[in-house]
Amino acid sequence: MIGLAGKPTLEFVKAFRALRRGVTLYALSVMGTPATVKALGADATGMAISQVVPLPSNVVTPVVRDFQAAWKASGATAEPSHLALEGYINARVFAEALQRAGRNPTRAAFIDATWNLKKWDLGGFEINATTPDRNASRFVELTLVGRDGRFIR
Repeated sequence: MIGLAGKPTLEFVKAFRALRRGVTLYALSVMGTPATVKALGADATGMAISQVVPLPSNVVTPVVRDFQAAWKASGATAEPSHLALEGYINARVFAEALQRAGRNPTRAAFIDATWNLKKWDLGGFEINATTPDRNASRFVELTLVGRDGRFIR
């Protein structure tokens, strides 16, 4: 299990792969970016990476369909990533909390509205913000990096 991010992770994976080619490495979601996979090249193949949002290509999930429509409408040319989907979900949560905070939101009203998003379904992705946990989602899935550098479930 790799608990690093950034350059130290890249260096570790490359060094480890030079020693032990067939071992599955497990990494946290911060490693699950297209830039990381590209930087690792073939060394990324077969890595298992935890993700905190659904696969951005999984159009079965309504929030992913909404995200892909917004992505396409934005004119983005890059392939959608987990990180981009996470940002989209965060923006939707922010907008919903701001709306629930009222016409003249205060800091306190916004914070209260944020932590009172209970069982809010964004379309197959539930937000259940609670205190004291400070964790709005319990979604986690493992993805693998395929030979083509794409994430698969």
